[in-house]
Amino acid sequence: MRENNKQRPLLQAEADGIIEGRNAVIEALRSGENIDKIYLAKGETDKTLGHIASRAREKGIVVVEADRRKLDGMSRTHAHQGVIALAAMREYVSVQSLLSAAAAKGEPALLVVMALGVQKGIEKLSNVLMPVLFLLLVIFAVKSLTLPDAMRGVEFFLKPYFSKIDINVIISALGQAFFSLSLGMGILITYSAYYPKDTRLTRTAVQVSMLDFLVAFLMGLIIFPALCSFNMGDTASVQGTTLVFVTMPEIFANMAGTAGWSVLFFLLLSIAAITSTISLGEVAVSFV
Repeated sequence: MRENNKQRPLLQAEADGIIEGRNAVIEALRSGENIDKIYLAKGETDKTLGHIASRAREKGIVVVEADRRKLDGMSRTHAHQGVIALAAMREYVSVQSLLSAAAAKGEPALLVVMALGVQKGIEKLSNVLMPVLFLLLVIFAVKSLTLPDAMRGVEFFLKPYFSKIDINVIISALGQAFFSLSLGMGILITYSAYYPKDTRLTRTAVQVSMLDFLVAFLMGLIIFPALCSFNMGDTASVQGTTLVFVTMPEIFANMAGTAGWSVLFFLLLSIAAITSTISLGEVAVSFV
């Protein structure tokens, strides 16, 4: 709790464009951040403050010597170390300007979604893409279950072989659970910060886990019946990129409407990749 209390003045100061402390100001000068003015404690002439003053003047930044009491009044952290810099106000731009800049640089428009923040960008895009993702999963599952000899794949998928369960299987299962739920990366913690205070987090955690399980279950219903139907169930063909880019296209090649199913499958992969990428960037975006 004390650590959080110490962080709040620092974050507020940064939000107001106030940079305090010798190392922070030196780093701002080194990184090329736009600074309007630097205040130095009057009468203090050590090497570090002299270095800051000379670097600032080289960059054309106004340097003002002020009484330490004035710096104390400006400081939010009460740890200014005799130097405070005032960052230039940031210019806000429209979404259209961001799109135009991204197009000019050849950068993907996904960055615009990230720039809009969690609620206006990430949440709105996810509200559209996630239902589409589930719809595609259901379509593929239904198609896979109607293939010849599909029930053999369902039996292989759902019938437990308890003699095969050992410590390596348990560790692999836990690793998959942690990976698919993005635990340990701050993603779910950051998402939960946007819930209302009266949200029941335990129930929400169960719902998220069940949805994650549902996606994995649907993928199993898609893959194993299709593999058994076309007798492509060897170990090498059901692992990693081989499954996605070799085995599944071969399955589609043996199905009617090859082009349509291939397009739908890779559309599904693209949506999954985009939503995952957004989640990975969401922690940093919400902080900024």
